[in-house]
Amino acid sequence: MPINPEHLTRRVACFFAKGDKPWQMIVNRLLDALKVGHICIGLNEEELSCIDQRSDVYHAGTDKEADWSQVTQPFVLDKGHLYWQRYWQHEVEVATQLLALSTHQHTLSMPLEPFFDDKYQQDAAKMALSKQLTVITGGPGTGKTTTIVKILALLLLHAPGLIIKVAAPTGKAAARLSESLRNGKQDTQFVRSCFVGQEQALDAVPENATTLHSLLKTIHGSPEFRHHKDNPLHADVVVVDEASMVDIGMFNRLLKALPTQCKLILMGDADQLASVEAGAVLSSIAEGLSEHRVHLQNTYRFDGAIKALAVAVNEQHEEDFKAVLHSEDVSVSLQPEPAIDFVKNQYLTYAHKVKAFRGGANIAELFEMFAQFQVLTATRSDKEQFDSLGSQLGLAQTEQNWYHGRPVMITQNQPDIGLFNGDIGIVLATSVEGNQQELRVYFPSSDGFQSLLPAQLPAHETAFAMTIHKSQGSEFGHVCLVMPDKNVLQSSQDPLGQLLCKELLYTGITRAKEKVTLVGDPSVFAFAIDHNTQRNSLLTQRLL
Repeated sequence: MPINPEHLTRRVACFFAKGDKPWQMIVNRLLDALKVGHICIGLNEEELSCIDQRSDVYHAGTDKEADWSQVTQPFVLDKGHLYWQRYWQHEVEVATQLLALSTHQHTLSMPLEPFFDDKYQQDAAKMALSKQLTVITGGPGTGKTTTIVKILALLLLHAPGLIIKVAAPTGKAAARLSESLRNGKQDTQFVRSCFVGQEQALDAVPENATTLHSLLKTIHGSPEFRHHKDNPLHADVVVVDEASMVDIGMFNRLLKALPTQCKLILMGDADQLASVEAGAVLSSIAEGLSEHRVHLQNTYRFDGAIKALAVAVNEQHEEDFKAVLHSEDVSVSLQPEPAIDFVKNQYLTYAHKVKAFRGGANIAELFEMFAQFQVLTATRSDKEQFDSLGSQLGLAQTEQNWYHGRPVMITQNQPDIGLFNGDIGIVLATSVEGNQQELRVYFPSSDGFQSLLPAQLPAHETAFAMTIHKSQGSEFGHVCLVMPDKNVLQSSQDPLGQLLCKELLYTGITRAKEKVTLVGDPSVFAFAIDHNTQRNSLLTQRLL
């Protein structure tokens, strides 16, 4: 069984006390790698010889009869790579379970031409109907949601009683997926027109997505879930959107909770940033099990200069990036530093709307207006410079924490009150008995809006700006993308320098629907475009 993390920490401290400097350096390097999402580190010959005889390192593959699930050593050496034991076990278990899913075929055939004009979407449907594991990737506007709505309707045509669960990694992503599913089912041109006379199957497609934590049912105070190998989900099909955001540990727990014959359909953009925690699950699966992946390539709503900018970044063509940025297209622009005055001007309309707020149905208008513009930053320190905008916009007194119009983002899941990491709320003053004003925080919900007192909120932060990592699963009308100061490039060892990569820039740009404003020195953008993130992991090799 995996070693308890707290116990592991204590044991590591004991190892350090032995004064083995080379070993301590290796462990420190592994710790640093985990902080930036790597699952393991590769070792050179000198490092391998250093740990060759250590009793606290399990040498994988040396004993063919060993039961790897019973490994108790805190470290594992596998194919020249050093792991913390629990991350190695996650990776091995994920690979084993995915390979098992990939071997199962389902005999289910029906003509797909009446339902799809897009060859790639049709290929995705063919795969989902015939295989137990399907990976659908594609950039913004390639029709991933439209495709999954049609796929689920086709599955329900064949078996009307299917139990389908739809989930995403965060509350924000789940809410957006729910909205997309509802809109997709009502799309008369591209969806409903394909199911004339068969609308019952289309209407049965679920439209309320949940978070993965809610799907597996969290246990308060525990990293484990109520659904697992011995208590699997009650589902015939599980769909996971924004799968690039799922880390290796969470994905392992999801796979364990799947019933034996359950179909798994993963969707996402493999070119986006990988999960905040360890691993790059979606891209590893897409590469290692390519016969189970369909990449949607035709774009239907994400086009023009924003798409060209994103493509230039993704393909690492700096000259193309410059050409798009300096074109006369008003949907992309470069803003001189600093950005605070520009950002303040963008939020003025929202501030005026907040000041004129009198309650009632105007809440929806406030949320819609706020979503039209969003500042995204590469780092938390860059984000924090915008947290005081409330006072600059005349919404708050200096140093006032809670005020009318303050946008907040939840940073910790709290399922019992329906709030999840990434949810955006707005603080509003409402009249109570005796014409007193009471501040409450409003959040969109399935039946309108729910409101809570500020003291009821889990961990949260001001949301005039958010990091690009936090923005995944969201869309905004106008994105202002703020990059860090060029001085971070002076040292290749600087964590900020390691953070800047094409995936970060691509993810930020593709959050925008109508306009992108970039803020930063050209050398910082050039650096990001030139660097791509490769997380250390053997998952792809285990799947080949």
